[in-house]
Amino acid sequence: MWFKQLKELPWWAIALSLLINALMLVTAVLAVLLFKEEIPIIVFTFLFFYIFIAQPLKDWMIARMGMETRYTTQTGFAAFNNRLTKLTRLSDVLNFLSWLVKTWRLTRVRLLVFDDESFVYFIKPNGRVRKMRLKDKLPGEFRVELAKSTGIRPVSSLSTPLRAYMHSRKVKLVAPILFRERLIALLGFGMPLERTRLQMVDHAAHRIGLALENERLERTVPRSEFLNREFKLAEKIERHLSGPMTRKIEGYTIQKLETAWEKKHFSAIFGLSRSAIAQDNLYFLMLLRMSVAATRSNALQLFATQGYFFSLAKGETQLSTLAQSLHTALRENENKAIVLDGFLLALNTTKASLEMLSFGSHLAYRTYEGWVWTDACAPLGSDGFDATKIIQLEHPRELILSMREYPLLLINGESK
Repeated sequence: MWFKQLKELPWWAIALSLLINALMLVTAVLAVLLFKEEIPIIVFTFLFFYIFIAQPLKDWMIARMGMETRYTTQTGFAAFNNRLTKLTRLSDVLNFLSWLVKTWRLTRVRLLVFDDESFVYFIKPNGRVRKMRLKDKLPGEFRVELAKSTGIRPVSSLSTPLRAYMHSRKVKLVAPILFRERLIALLGFGMPLERTRLQMVDHAAHRIGLALENERLERTVPRSEFLNREFKLAEKIERHLSGPMTRKIEGYTIQKLETAWEKKHFSAIFGLSRSAIAQDNLYFLMLLRMSVAATRSNALQLFATQGYFFSLAKGETQLSTLAQSLHTALRENENKAIVLDGFLLALNTTKASLEMLSFGSHLAYRTYEGWVWTDACAPLGSDGFDATKIIQLEHPRELILSMREYPLLLINGESK
């Protein structure tokens, strides 16, 4: 072990220093022998030349040959590595880069972080960080090329289009930051680095990747847990609003299909109301979902829609007028915030007829003749909603309504 450490010493630098010292010493001895009466002047002159000329000359020669950078880097690696071990999130990464820029006296250092919304961070020579939203998205072929190999490399080694892209941003060295072969960030330098520092940058890039991915997971996991809690609460509200699974009205059974209803990934609501002014036994039905993802607020908006439906259905005799009245109420009273996909139906049990209006997308219904996918159209509550495209179904014996490929509601007429 000691032999290896002894072998790694900079012997040529030691020899150079000894040679200069020996020459200075021999010169001083000769001067003393020749000019014995001027010993104080000789000593003063020797010290002056040794301190102010010989020592700076040795330092300059060692620096010019790369020794100073090499050994300064080695002695500073402990501090460098100590700071790296403390990186756990983006703010730590930016603090580390600020320290690195000031310590290494770098210019034009930037960190580009790819996320749902990409940002670029400019680290100035004084260590200050400036954050900007990435205006021009990095093309996909550039990201593929950068992700193919790890390690910092000069821009001259990149393909011509990517090299031009980097030159336009005054980047001379680029270090892709990968996590499991996925490009998550880029570290760019506006000046060349000493060879001994390139390996340190590679080491830092790996640690930075772990820190950025760790922060992303910290954001994702709580968000996922929050959405899961919201969805469960929305399901409770939905079950309360929809009422029992099966309803029976004058020769018809209306049933929510429990298996599909439990598996669906969105909030939906079913409602049934009888017209109070129609001469026949006329029932209005609704099966609605919000046009956006399921959350607690969606379920509450469905609750508001249910209230409008129940209050309006009692005073209507036509499906088209009910649909238009509901559309108008939502836009005027809810500030156009409620937009719905689904079905509105009018079931006349006296005449054994059924009218149906569908709106939105990903809707289908099935009769004995098979499945029919409805054309996508403007949702209820949105601009362009049309309440006149009524589908007539005479003597309906079985009708299944489906939303986003989930069969949710069965209307079954009893045989006479």
